[in-house]
Amino acid sequence: MLAEFDFSQWCKSNGLTPKTATILKDQDLHVMEAVKLLSPSDIAELGLTKGQNKLLSKAVNEVRAPAQPAKLTEPPITTSLAKDQGLNEFVKKLDSGGGLDALVS
Repeated sequence: MLAEFDFSQWCKSNGLTPKTATILKDQDLHVMEAVKLLSPSDIAELGLTKGQNKLLSKAVNEVRAPAQPAKLTEPPITTSLAKDQGLNEFVKKLDSGGGLDALVS
């Protein structure tokens, strides 16, 4: 199920003025699918101020972009794993040809 699109809140949270919101509504551009389809030339044709044009362009690009997963800032290996003696012994058994037998010993 698609999330409800609150056009007024979207405009406010993206710094769009009430005048810009009215222009968008007058052009039936107050539903998410229509917003996603706005091209740069469509936005330019709306007659917005340069600032509102830029803010609307940014907001439309954010709507189109899929959510990005958080990037890891450090490798997922921790120093505690690297220092784990039991883990080191296990790896040595696997490396010495123990293979799956190392799992049961």
